[in-house]
Amino acid sequence: MLGNTLEALIGAVYIDKGFKKCKKFVLKNIVNHYIDLEEISETDLNYKGRLIDWAQKNKKDYEFVCIEETAKTKSGRYYTAKLKINGDEISCGKAECKKEAEQMAAQKALQIINKEN
Repeated sequence: MLGNTLEALIGAVYIDKGFKKCKKFVLKNIVNHYIDLEEISETDLNYKGRLIDWAQKNKKDYEFVCIEETAKTKSGRYYTAKLKINGDEISCGKAECKKEAEQMAAQKALQIINKEN
């Protein structure tokens, strides 16, 4: 509900004042006060990429195995991605698209790897 309210506010400013003033309003009143752009730019959320880098540095074989399943979701299906390292299943992730499921599996695997080290 709050997201819809924010969207309506920004839309009203855009319609009333135009793009340039709306952009200035959003940057000044929302982005600069509530969002740390430097922190966001330094945060790496590409868990699959980080896992692949780790596997290559440590000479580990990795494989994502995706299984499509039917479910009561918007798309009517979801995916389970299992991550295997050197043939052993390490983690799995479930989501409505393959990419998200693989990211979830990689994130879980990185948590496991970090605990072991």
